[in-house]
Amino acid sequence: MVNEPYISIGLAFITSLTWGINAHILKKGVAEENPFLGVAIRSIFAFPILFLITFLWRGIEGFTGYANQEVLFFTILGSTLFATGDILYLVGLKKYPVNMLVPIVATYPIIAIFILIITGSEEVSPTVIFGTVIVIFGIGLVTNGDIAGILNYKILSLGVLNALFYGFSVYYIKIALSFDTTDAISVSGIRTLILGLIGLIVFHSSSKNRDVRRQRSKESKMRSFKFLAVSGIIGWVIGATAFFIAVERIGAAIPTPISSTYPIVATIIGLFLRIEEVSKKQFVGIIFSVLGTVIIIT
Repeated sequence: MVNEPYISIGLAFITSLTWGINAHILKKGVAEENPFLGVAIRSIFAFPILFLITFLWRGIEGFTGYANQEVLFFTILGSTLFATGDILYLVGLKKYPVNMLVPIVATYPIIAIFILIITGSEEVSPTVIFGTVIVIFGIGLVTNGDIAGILNYKILSLGVLNALFYGFSVYYIKIALSFDTTDAISVSGIRTLILGLIGLIVFHSSSKNRDVRRQRSKESKMRSFKFLAVSGIIGWVIGATAFFIAVERIGAAIPTPISSTYPIVATIIGLFLRIEEVSKKQFVGIIFSVLGTVIIIT
């Protein structure tokens, strides 16, 4: 029988794989679509599936457990922080180059681990901390990290804020999953629903967003719609839920840095599909990320 930690580590790798695949699907989905409406569309296809699975698995008890105020508070708090982090990430990518923003945002596993340590939520070994630092360094190389991003206070402040939201969301999601009445699938569904609502509100808050979309052709809208639907299923129904199950089973310290390696997966997929070229610097980054992952799981 496979040891429990390795099942959960495998789920974290599934998250990294699906998020890496999803990066290419999402890129096509938001190429012509407003990114905030894109979030809402992805949510529409994801949360009903997650709620249906919860109902078929646990029945009405899969939802009544959230009637407890403490359970509901931590679930909504963690989900909202996660959703806000995603929204900030989209805002950042619209304003700043990927190679300046992503290396800063990629520090969120260290923030999550730091929170786990100071709150005494988990015992985190030095090897996990060291491996996480190596992974983050590798991600910085793979995304062609630009030092100018660190020196630009606007990019730095947005990236750090984004990383803080992600880091704290991991901690509060972990707390939400620690209750006997919750489960990873329903929490993932609630998080996805909240994310969709926030995306919809942000989109409709600007008349310019609506005007721009009205001017697009029906074919363009449908093309985006299809990619975003698939993105919601792969990235959130499979990827995010696998991550939440891993956190529920073995805590957040190990799954968080492993799942954060999805830019590596996206780069490798782009190489095989011949839509991206990998520089020597990126290749070294891949090696560092693999090495860091090995250190984490051994």
